Amino acid sequence: MIGDLGTAAMQKAALLVIATGAGVYALHRMLLWMERRGWIYYWHKRGSGNVGNILMPIQAIYQPEIKYTIEERARADAEEDDQGDPPFPNEDAQTT
Repeated sequence: MIGDLGTAAMQKAALLVIATGAGVYALHRMLLWMERRGWIYYWHKRGSGNVGNILMPIQAIYQPEIKYTIEERARADAEEDDQGDPPFPNEDAQTT
C-alpha cells in the first residue's frame, strides 16, 4: 500500500512538471505573437530606454564630456527613424 502512494505522488509530480512546462511554453508563444504585432518588446526587439538614458542629461551637468554621448545617441535615433522599413514589406506583391 505504501508503494502505491509513492507511485501516485510521483505521477502527480510528473504531471505537474509537464503542465508547468506546457504553460510556460504557451506563455512564451503568446508573448512572441504579441511582439510580432508590435504590442510589446519581449525577445527579439529591445526597448529604447533605460534609467541610464534618463539620468544622462543630469550627469552632463557634472561631466561636460557626456554631452557628446547625448548628441550621438540623439543622432543615431534620428537616423534609425529615417531608415525604417515600409510598414508592409509585401505590399507591392499584393497591389500588383
